[in-house]
Amino acid sequence: MNKEDVRMKKKKAGKRDGLLLDLLSEAADLLLFLPFRFLHKLFD
Repeated sequence: MNKEDVRMKKKKAGKRDGLLLDLLSEAADLLLFLPFRFLHKLFD
């Protein structure tokens, strides 16, 4: 979490935008994380 994230959360520029950003970052984490788990299963 960098300073820009903290600043945005403090500003609270619309709760819906914040929720959308949280969902996007969680989706990005999943998209990055799932292929790695899949690859690990392939190589095990």
